[in-house]
Amino acid sequence: MTAPDRSRHAIVAPLIALACCVALLHACAYAEDPESPADIVIADLLDRPVQLRALPAGEPVLLFVCDPALTKCREGAVHFDSQVERIEKRGIRPVCVLLASPQDAREAALRMELHVPVFVDSARAIPKTLIRQEVLPAMVLLDGKGNVAKIMLGGGESLDGNLTAMLETRNGHHWLVLSILITLAASGIILFMVERHQ
Repeated sequence: MTAPDRSRHAIVAPLIALACCVALLHACAYAEDPESPADIVIADLLDRPVQLRALPAGEPVLLFVCDPALTKCREGAVHFDSQVERIEKRGIRPVCVLLASPQDAREAALRMELHVPVFVDSARAIPKTLIRQEVLPAMVLLDGKGNVAKIMLGGGESLDGNLTAMLETRNGHHWLVLSILITLAASGIILFMVERHQ
């Protein structure tokens, strides 16, 4: 190997390693560990059973899970409903899941004037199985296959920040690809400059 080849390899190898490290860091930062939402069955407002896993039907779904008996949850549901356009622009379908009896859920949905699809989880299966906490409201992002992509807990002042974080998750892979392309382009430019100066 000639001296120019050694110097080229001395530069290229670290650049490739850098590109791999950047890609790995971004993948760790944005990749969620999908869980399967078991065989949770919820119901529509007419009390017809719906398999939670079947809700996405190929497109991501953002569930807003709340107990309409809690003021913070009611306020959160109304705010979530007002953000429908923002959520749908990200290619995500917004859905509200009320933890109540079908009758109470229907009345609450009417009182809150919700426009998003509303489902009922009277058995509280989502908090017990997926969230594993009774911190409400909560948001659960299901990927297009019905797996849990991300869960955020809490309402009140943190609700809008939590919603923003949920929506940014959807674009995480775009940043990963972009960072890899930028790193590779920078590596190519540096290599070109090194070869040109030899």
